[in-house]
Amino acid sequence: RDAGISIQGSAGTLVEPPDGPGYRINADRITVTGMNISGASDGIVSGDARSGLTVRNTVITDSTRGVALSDTATDITIDDVTVEDTSGNGIYFNDLADGVSLTNLELTNIGTGGTSGVVFSGRARDSVIRNATITNAGTNGIVFNSRAETTTIEQTTVSDAGTVGVRFSGTAG
Repeated sequence: RDAGISIQGSAGTLVEPPDGPGYRINADRITVTGMNISGASDGIVSGDARSGLTVRNTVITDSTRGVALSDTATDITIDDVTVEDTSGNGIYFNDLADGVSLTNLELTNIGTGGTSGVVFSGRARDSVIRNATITNAGTNGIVFNSRAETTTIEQTTVSDAGTVGVRFSGTAG
C-alpha cells in the first residue's frame, strides 16, 4: 500500500500547466488541498485504480475536465471544490465508484453537448452527493450510466442543464 501524501497549497497557490493535467495521481492515499488549477487538460486525473484520494478546498477553472478517474475509484472524497468553465465533464468516474463522497460542490459552465456536471459511467456503490450546486451543464447535471447501489443525492440543486437534471441510464439497486 502506498504511503499517504498530502499536497497543500497556501493562499493563492496557482497551478497552470503548460500542457497536460494539473495533477496526475499515480498512488493511493493522496490528499490535494487548497489549490487553484487553471488551463489544464484535466485538473486532477488518474488512469489507474485509486483508493483514498481526497481533494479539498480546491478551484479548477478553464480546463478540459475538473476531476477524472478512469479506473476503479474507492474511498474518494471531493469536498469544497469548485469546477468552472470546462469544455468536458466536471467530475468523471469511468469505472466502479465505491465509497465516493462528493460534498459542498460548485460546478458552473460545464462543457457543451455530451458533457455533464458529475458522471458515473461505471457502477456507483455506497456513494453520496451532498450540498452540490450544478449550473449550466452541457447535457446533464448528474448522470449514472450504469448501476447505482445505495447512492444518495441530497441538498443538491441542478439548474440550466442542457437536457436532464439527474439521469439514470442503468439500474438502481
